[in-house]
Amino acid sequence: MASTRSEAPKAAAEPPHPWGPHMRIGKVFLKGNDRTKPEVFENELQEAYGAERIGHLVRKLEEATEEFKALDIFESINIELDKASSGKHDETDVTITVKEKGWRSLHVGATTDGNDEAGESSLTLSNALGEAEKITLSATYARSGSNTQRATFKKPRFLGMPLYLSAVGTNELHNQEWLSSYNEKIRAGSISISDYEGVHDLSLNVGWRDLLPRRDPKIPTAYRASPSILAEAMPSTKTSVKYIFTDDNRNNAVYPTAGGLFKYTTEIAGLVGDVKFVKAEVEGQKHVALGPVVFGFPILNFSLSYHVGTV
Repeated sequence: MASTRSEAPKAAAEPPHPWGPHMRIGKVFLKGNDRTKPEVFENELQEAYGAERIGHLVRKLEEATEEFKALDIFESINIELDKASSGKHDETDVTITVKEKGWRSLHVGATTDGNDEAGESSLTLSNALGEAEKITLSATYARSGSNTQRATFKKPRFLGMPLYLSAVGTNELHNQEWLSSYNEKIRAGSISISDYEGVHDLSLNVGWRDLLPRRDPKIPTAYRASPSILAEAMPSTKTSVKYIFTDDNRNNAVYPTAGGLFKYTTEIAGLVGDVKFVKAEVEGQKHVALGPVVFGFPILNFSLSYHVGTV
């Protein structure tokens, strides 16, 4: 009599994962980054390094590509996946090929406001140090004698986080003699940290201001200025900490027809210097569109705006 043996049931095959098979980044190869440092790429690839499935990996690489474009230092960006040099089937090598933009741009122009004419020039250095930073040097000289020199620095991914580090320094001379009896001299600088979304902005500001009364053309040691100007003609220094919170969901910043804006600003001055105050401001807008849309704009649009503050 033949005997029968019961065979153990086979384990059910694992259903396919919606994000595909296991896959992670093995090595990253860079091409075309003549100036850009590898740290710039590393900062934007951190989330892709954490991906464990091919679908998730592709999604994170697409997001990284958008971040590379937002740096505004590349003309073209191409990311390719290839067989891992380690030979592992759950790894892939990533090759990033970029074409960098020119790092210098010069602008020269002229402006007029009906009362004065001015010539202006600016030199912008983009990614000159290889960290996706932007440095701008500008100067404006008016026929009246007013002039402004400004230097700005802006760097993304401050401390490896989605933050901008910005610094600004200015030297200004404003000729007010056509309207009053003084000139105004200002030197100022600020350092700020802001997030990529533009919601939070924290800055440290330092400023020096001086009023220069108009002198008598015949008597160099005498002034031809009003008593109020002479009373204020002394240097003043201000240092302050300023915070701005902005929630802006308007559909258009220039001509909004829907959405709203809420902006809160607070500034505390008096850490160093002779100017002391605490200031708070609140600004808001609300826009509602009604009726049919003609040529891209609604027939009726209701807007409410307010601006209040206290010192």
